Amino acid sequence: MTFDTSLTESTNILAVLPTERLSLQHNNLTGELPVNLGVLNDAIHISLDNNELTGTISTVLGHLDDIKYLSLNNNKFRGTIPTEIGTCFRLKTLLLGNNQFSGEIPSELGQLDQIDTIALSHNNFNAVSMPPQICDLVVSEDLTHLSADCNEKVTCDCCHKCT
Repeated sequence: MTFDTSLTESTNILAVLPTERLSLQHNNLTGELPVNLGVLNDAIHISLDNNELTGTISTVLGHLDDIKYLSLNNNKFRGTIPTEIGTCFRLKTLLLGNNQFSGEIPSELGQLDQIDTIALSHNNFNAVSMPPQICDLVVSEDLTHLSADCNEKVTCDCCHKCT
């Protein structure tokens, strides 16, 4: 089922959806992420990829204590990646590629000792370095897939895939 709607205007949808798994990919959703997304304390899997979502990512995502999978790929998010995502200690997969993120890549992502995939390719990072804390996860073999726009945009000596 696909529908055109603004996710911000439809925040009451969160009250009726199962909160453990929120999969709304490929639904032509528009607008910004609702701030109350961070109150889905039981969320393990959130997939909002391949929509038309815009705006910045709220720091309240750091309140998702049980989240293991977060995919916001292929949207139009901008601004910086919130450092608070680094407090989602159960996170295994973080997919933020194909957006318009800029600024620094947060070193706090290096605190995610259960993470195995981080995808940051095709964003607007410019002349930044992959934080050594994230590279340490690659060296320890906890992080098995790290992708970023290497060379001109991101200096990365530990990425598995440079685009």
